[in-house]
Amino acid sequence: LRTSVVDKNEDFKESSNALSSDLEERNKQYGFDCVRTGNCTDETATCSQISDYNVEDVNKQKFYDRNAVNGPEWTDLFVHEMTSAMNIDDAKAPFFREPTCLLPSTIYMLIGFLLDMIIKQIEHASLKEHLRSLLDNNQILRRTVAIQHERNIEQEGKEREVQHLKLTLNQYIEQARTLEVCFFSTSASIKCQHTAFVMIFDSTFLFRMQLNNYTLRLHLQRAQAQQSSSIKGQFPPDIY
Repeated sequence: LRTSVVDKNEDFKESSNALSSDLEERNKQYGFDCVRTGNCTDETATCSQISDYNVEDVNKQKFYDRNAVNGPEWTDLFVHEMTSAMNIDDAKAPFFREPTCLLPSTIYMLIGFLLDMIIKQIEHASLKEHLRSLLDNNQILRRTVAIQHERNIEQEGKEREVQHLKLTLNQYIEQARTLEVCFFSTSASIKCQHTAFVMIFDSTFLFRMQLNNYTLRLHLQRAQAQQSSSIKGQFPPDIY
């Protein structure tokens, strides 16, 4: 789009330059004709027409011819004629004295002015379109930067969470190892206590067995002593 607008501007500039060259040639031609008319050498001019022009009108006409393509001076002259006019006829007089000299130059100048306006409008539209494109790209870039910033913040949060989980996992591993050591230590202690308890229980059981055996042997001896006694009759049991 920008290339096409630039090409159009170049075409308009070339056309405007060509038109200006043509305008200068036409002004020279018309200026020459106007001089001829002012000197009354043209076959179509009459002495009555020449008498209508005074010296001031001839000077103004030459000023028109010299400055037909000069925009500021032509504007000043136009304003001067309009302000010095006493009525409508005086305001129209400069345009109807020599229409072949003034009107073509005015038309060409207006065409050039319109071409300049068109070129400026096209350049303004091109700059406006370029500015709109830059604003759109700026909005897209700002949105992209904002999204990237949010993603960076989210990624940093995930990295901190991962580091925290790693630290927590290491702490759990250390606690598991400590519990494992304590478990094995407790198991060994329980086994030792169980062995000691078994030994005590065995010793107690053995002692009771021995005591029972002793009691039974004692009763057996008493019974055998009563049966082998030669004394007859009833005797108090306390003596024996």
